[in-house]
Amino acid sequence: MFAALLVAPVAVALRVQTSEDAHVQHERRLADTALNAQYRRTMDAMVLADRTRDDELKKGMTRTDGRSSSQAGLLAAERAWLAYRDAHCVTVGFAYRGGAYQDEAEGKCIIDLTRKRTLELKQLSDSLTH
Repeated sequence: MFAALLVAPVAVALRVQTSEDAHVQHERRLADTALNAQYRRTMDAMVLADRTRDDELKKGMTRTDGRSSSQAGLLAAERAWLAYRDAHCVTVGFAYRGGAYQDEAEGKCIIDLTRKRTLELKQLSDSLTH
């Protein structure tokens, strides 16, 4: 009987943890979806910026600067950012290494950074279209 009393709180804690993990996974999917949509909008703005720049170069309105296209720059930045985000959030999880909260801490970190990056991409896109 005493052993059953010790197991019951653990079972409740596992259900709560599983529920929280599911919530974190859901929020991560939402954040990823928003990021991907904004990335596409920002890339579209970059395509237009590159076309405008090409037209200006042809007309002699500006000079070459030796840099890659806006699109290539955004793609390189996004790849580097994804590598940073994932590696950083693993290190955040190390504070809880081996514990039940490790995955949740990593997931919450990814959600937070993904939401911030989505805003950065929106600001970048807005700066190109205004």
